[in-house]
Amino acid sequence: MRFVRVVLIPLFCLIAIAVAVPVLAQKTSGPRPTPQEELALPFKAPPGQTIKVTSSYSSYDFSKLNREIPLPLPAFIWQRKEIKSGYKADSVLHKASKPVTELYKNLSTLFPEIGTPSRVVVQGLKGKQGPGTILYVEYPVDMPADARERITRRLYGSDTTPAPAGGQIDQHFVSRNMFIIWSFKDTKSLAKEAHQKKTFELVSLYATEWDNARKAKGTQSGK
Repeated sequence: MRFVRVVLIPLFCLIAIAVAVPVLAQKTSGPRPTPQEELALPFKAPPGQTIKVTSSYSSYDFSKLNREIPLPLPAFIWQRKEIKSGYKADSVLHKASKPVTELYKNLSTLFPEIGTPSRVVVQGLKGKQGPGTILYVEYPVDMPADARERITRRLYGSDTTPAPAGGQIDQHFVSRNMFIIWSFKDTKSLAKEAHQKKTFELVSLYATEWDNARKAKGTQSGK
């Protein structure tokens, strides 16, 4: 989702609204929207007032990702040269929420049937808009079919992700044998947005390659 902050002039009221944009790799027809079209507001200013966009940010939802798509964890880990300017990274949990901290300490209990993860990487980030943590976890075998639901219950205590209500809302991404969690104090963190954008682009790339391979295999078997 792309969010924009607007100002109604002369009232100078700041409000945030959401404009939907694609979040998963899907084929679309027709030309891509221009940046101006993507930021188009779904309402008109009242008579005598004008609207000015003062800032925008994007949020990505990976909850509908097809877990069959093979995704290599190393490709998603932020390299030092990729980290957004103004931020520094280390291997410490920075301002991770209590549920994420507890999950990190007890990862072996998340999926007892497959045991301990084969790889755990922590990238704690410090910088403008407050600190946060990206947690990467990989298993040597595929996670259970209900992995996404189990992680959701550990993070939120429910089967669904709650809507942001001003507090810290963790976000996560689950594939076949790995998952990523973004835990940032500021829900509009530029670092979180930048890494989620990288993740989205990689998912789109691997999803396209996977889909093409399936089609090619189907064509060959149909001969």
